Amino acid sequence: MFNWISLLLEDITAMQVAAWIALVIGLTILVRKIWRPLKRLIKLTDALSELPEFIPTQRVEMQALRQEVREIHHEVHYNNGSSVKDAVGRIETGVARMHEKFEDRLREIDERTQPNPLRKDSK
Repeated sequence: MFNWISLLLEDITAMQVAAWIALVIGLTILVRKIWRPLKRLIKLTDALSELPEFIPTQRVEMQALRQEVREIHHEVHYNNGSSVKDAVGRIETGVARMHEKFEDRLREIDERTQPNPLRKDSK
């Protein structure tokens, strides 16, 4: 039944078996050592193959981003009244004026409610 095995193993020496085992172990170690760099190389070649399709889409996205940055720049820099920064400046100025008027009114109220020793009707 297994005559072919005995025919195959008839001419093999122990040294040949040891050499084959060493070769298999050596190849296993070699494959394990180069596996990670080989995977990286494959990933790099995949990325490079997709690059021609990637570049045009990035150009479109960059143009859209540039437009958005221009709009933001327009809003956060002074430009004679139409930006958010100008509007905030106007609001701050208006609030400061209101605060001054309020302080003036408080002083007037304090002056009116304080007793004046020079007045005849003061007690």
